Order: sequence, then C-alpha cells, then structure tokens
Amino acid sequence: MSMRFLLAGYATAILAVMLSCAIAGRGVRRMRGLNWLMAALGSAFVGVVLIAARSHISNFFSIVVANVFIFGYYALLHQALADLLERDLRVRRLGLGLAVFLAGAFYLYGCHTDQLQVRIVIVCAVVAIQAGASLILVLGHEDEALRYQLRSVGSLLLAVLVFQVGRAIITLVWSPGSDFLQPNQLHAFMGFLYCILALAIVGAIIWLGVSLQQRELERLANTDALTGLLNRRAFDRIVKQELAGAMLEPESVCLVLLDLDYFKSINDTHGHQVGDEVIRQVGRLLGACTRSTDYVARYGGEEFAMLLTRINRPRAEAAAERLRCAISSISGLPEEIHTTASFGIAMNRAGENLHSFFARSDEALYLSKRSGRNRVQVHTGLLKPALVYTES
Repeated sequence: MSMRFLLAGYATAILAVMLSCAIAGRGVRRMRGLNWLMAALGSAFVGVVLIAARSHISNFFSIVVANVFIFGYYALLHQALADLLERDLRVRRLGLGLAVFLAGAFYLYGCHTDQLQVRIVIVCAVVAIQAGASLILVLGHEDEALRYQLRSVGSLLLAVLVFQVGRAIITLVWSPGSDFLQPNQLHAFMGFLYCILALAIVGAIIWLGVSLQQRELERLANTDALTGLLNRRAFDRIVKQELAGAMLEPESVCLVLLDLDYFKSINDTHGHQVGDEVIRQVGRLLGACTRSTDYVARYGGEEFAMLLTRINRPRAEAAAERLRCAISSISGLPEEIHTTASFGIAMNRAGENLHSFFARSDEALYLSKRSGRNRVQVHTGLLKPALVYTES
C-alpha cells in the first residue's frame, strides 16, 4: 500500500469534514467547540500535507513541523471537548509541553539522526498521553441524557490510546524500515487504522455537539427567559400529559395558579427592572420549594402555575399555604418591597380536560383575590360559566 496514496485520501477526507463543519457553522446557532474542531482538522491537514511532501521539502518541515501539527490535532480536539462540555482546562499546559517535547525529540531523531523506529514510539507515547487526558475529561462529565454520545467519544479515545500503545510495541518488535512513505504491509495497515480512528473521533464529537445544541434549543423553547422556569406552552403540554395519565385517578393531581398581589403598583412605582427582579426571586423560590415530581411555570406576567403530582387535597392545600408564607417572607427585594401572592388550587376530576382544569383553578384564584388577597382558595363547587378558561 502506498503511504502517499493513503495520505492523499486522508487529506481529502479531512477537507470534506472541514467543509461540513464550515456549512454547519453558518447555522442560526453556532455549535460550541466548532472553532476548535475546525482548527484541529486544519492542523491535521497541514501535518498530512507536509508528511506527504517529504521528498520535496527539508526534514525539519516534513518530520518536525509535520508531526507537531499532527499532535496539534489531538490537543485541539481536547480543547473542542472542553468547550462542548463547558469544563475548565486544567491540563492546558500538558498539550503545550508535549508539543515542545515532540518537536525536540523529532529534531534530534529526524534531522540529526534518522531513526524512524524511535520517532514512531515517541509520537505514539505523546498521542496516547493526550488521548488519555481527553478520555479523563469525558469520563468526568456525567449526563444521563447524553450517555450514548459520551460513551461513543470515550470509547474512541480509549481505542486511540490502546492503539497507540499497541503500535509502539509492534514498532519495537517489528521494524518499520527506514522510509516512512514505503512501509511494510503491517505498518501500512496500522497507518490506515490510525486515520480511520482519528476521523471517527471527529464524527463522535460532532454527534455530541449537535445533541448538546439540540437540547439547548429545546430548553430555550420550553423555558421562560426571565425566571428559567417552564413557559406556558411547555407547561400546558405537561398538564395534558398528566391529565391523560390520571384520567381514572381523580383527586391525584393538583393545579395551582398564583398571582402576585398589587404587582402593577410595583412596576408603576419602582419601574419594570425592579418588577423583573421580584418575579425572578419569586420564581427562584418556587423552583427551590417544590418536589422533583412537580412542575413550575411562569404562566404570564406576574402569574405562576404549578402542577403537583401524586398528591391529595389536604397535602396540596398545605403545600400552597407553605409557599404563600414563604413568598410573603421574602427578604432582600429591591426598594425593601414586601410582596404577597394569592393562590387558587383545583384537584383533577375523572376525564377532565385542560380547559376545565384551568378554569376551576382560575375561578379559585379569582375568589382568593376577591376575598382579600394573600390567601389560598381551593375550588370545591361547580364551575361558573363567566369564568371559563380559554386557551389563548
């Protein structure tokens, strides 16, 4: 197998992947780590071209500079992973130190004395160390929703590490000859596997990046920008799902609507920025005081909605009362504002739909406001036609 032919194919594949990344980068929301990924591919491309041009350029460029660029591919992949996973790079100096060591060793064993066997062992050791550092980075990131993507990247990094160790051992046992561009069949096959693994890692990282980006877009579509809670659309969808699951289990799901009292006067007196801070702090409290099985949303303006699952009426009323007291006790609000909230709660009925469920809770909230505010009202009677909830 001609090594130049293999390098030409590898360079072409790198260019194709770089083009794909450039096209992806023109999207509405740029993927994190994409710039580092393209830099890694560019580094690999330069290294491959310099190696392929060995008979036309000096050994310094075709051996020393080329292999530093090849190693730069793995160091920059590490940067891309750190950017994707939003991890601090505590081993940033490792890549620089390994690159300096590699340059010095290859200058010694490539320019002064031509010892291909030693150079291969050195580059295997350096790449294995860098792959190990990247593997530790991936293993330290726990995310159940991305377990398959993380396992793919981790498995390929482990494969690179094992491959480099195996390649170093084989090189020590079976000499690769004196000309890197004219290897024997075994070393040519190992070079082919090396190229496949290197490109496979890029594919796995892109898969991880796209998955992270998709999840981030879903989060933005389902959350309120001011509070970080669910927005109205996401909350309505969840309520429909929970009602369908509890269709034959009445009095097992509770809908709580709460509205901050006299909030308009806060905006009028202190301005909208102060009003936004009040909403943020109330939202933070609601999110911190609910169970993992419950759902909280900013439903619109100063109104919040909560869905309490697997709960009965007395426990739901007690939970709402605790939240009412907690809101009225919030301290540290701007301008020493004191805020309260009115609550309306309703338990689900057999076969109830979204409109009826919200209408009964909204009716209870209306009665809470009419009865003096800063109180919890449970819906127990029949629905009043004038208060029927309509979805906007």
